[in-house]
Amino acid sequence: MSIYYRMRLKTPISYTLGLIFIGLELLEFFRLLMKKKLNNCYVLEGDAVDHLASFGTIRFQSIDIHHPDPWPKKRHKKRQLLHQDFITTACKLLEENGKLQIITDDFSYFEHILEQISMPSIASLVESSITRNRPPNSKYGRKAVAEGREINAIDLIRRVESVVT
Repeated sequence: MSIYYRMRLKTPISYTLGLIFIGLELLEFFRLLMKKKLNNCYVLEGDAVDHLASFGTIRFQSIDIHHPDPWPKKRHKKRQLLHQDFITTACKLLEENGKLQIITDDFSYFEHILEQISMPSIASLVESSITRNRPPNSKYGRKAVAEGREINAIDLIRRVESVVT
């Protein structure tokens, strides 16, 4: 929530779209929007896969996915957000040189994401940059570091020649 708020203060002319899944965070965010009278933020609650598919020809400068649930149990793997189809769809929604940033503190999920982005359907769309053991930028990151987990990030930059209008 605080990341969205800081982004709005830095770039008041642009718009931010947030997908928030936890009810209390959503309520807290709406309270902050009303208090600060911010009118350039939009929040969608629900399944990110469904929302991403509905954007059509809209293009984004950046899409940030910070600390998604890794669903570590084998029976829950199908619930993981960052699979090949989702990442491909997200990358196709980026404008030229747009960035998809993924941050996770779960190492096995990080390895899974690296496998996904090596697939031709993704690798042909983006250049990737990996940052290991990065400093935290959220309460989730600070909690992970305090518990001894390292934070890893993947930035996927949309190739100019791969953008179709």
